[in-house]
Amino acid sequence: MGDDEDKRQYQRLPVAMTVEVMLPAGGKQVLRTRDISEGGVFLECEDELQALGVGTELYLTVTLSLEGDAPPTVKARVVRATDEGIGVRFEKGPDTE
Repeated sequence: MGDDEDKRQYQRLPVAMTVEVMLPAGGKQVLRTRDISEGGVFLECEDELQALGVGTELYLTVTLSLEGDAPPTVKARVVRATDEGIGVRFEKGPDTE
């Protein structure tokens, strides 16, 4: 009881891919994912990103695109920080539910 796994709404899948994170103060950083779910992703990082407060808004762009399509950019919000990185929840816009 009290374990983070008990609070998860979506099943996590271990997936390692590269994403570009657009930071709130400007600038970008390329990070690796540790796991992903329908609701969010855990990004492996150090330093200033771990200091981002819960609720901070970010934009994530997958750096892999298929067939020359533009890679998708997703709005996300920081929901937790650990010594290994940050967990972000995907924000749903008016066109996604």
